[in-house]
Amino acid sequence: MNAAMNENLTDAWTAICITPAVCAEWSEFNPASGVLGEAAKTAGAVSRKPGEPVEWMHHAPNRWLLPNLQPPLRDLLLTAETRQCGVLTQVSGKWQCIRLLPPKTTHKLRHPLGAGMPVELILEQRQCAAIVLFDCPVIVESDDGLLSVWVESSYLNSFLEMLKTLDVKVIVKAD
Repeated sequence: MNAAMNENLTDAWTAICITPAVCAEWSEFNPASGVLGEAAKTAGAVSRKPGEPVEWMHHAPNRWLLPNLQPPLRDLLLTAETRQCGVLTQVSGKWQCIRLLPPKTTHKLRHPLGAGMPVELILEQRQCAAIVLFDCPVIVESDDGLLSVWVESSYLNSFLEMLKTLDVKVIVKAD
């Protein structure tokens, strides 16, 4: 957990909502082409360099969310698109990232999302998954035991209100 996240720890679960600046989705027509590399062929795989944001999440068959699309990867995918390997779609503003931080004290170990999903079971064999949580389509992603929930923007208010009913402190930030 980085220092910026650590400063937000309280005695309750905390949800920090961040809007990524540049976000895209990649849909690949032929998964055998392996445009994103061998690791990307695994369902539920996530690419992240240590200490950096997620590069991509393989959340559905032949679909990847690219929440922090940078020029080298963008250029690779645009080239693949011209070869008709897939389609790169700009979706900035479509997804919101909600980072769930545990309480600084250990007396409240029950995960607030436990009421809506068995977190440990869903992410037991994978790093991310597309699911429906509290009637909202989301992508859940785990990084070193911390959970991020990627919510479509049109469902954000409903999702945050549900978290508040579970006594989660909600903080909304711009990225």
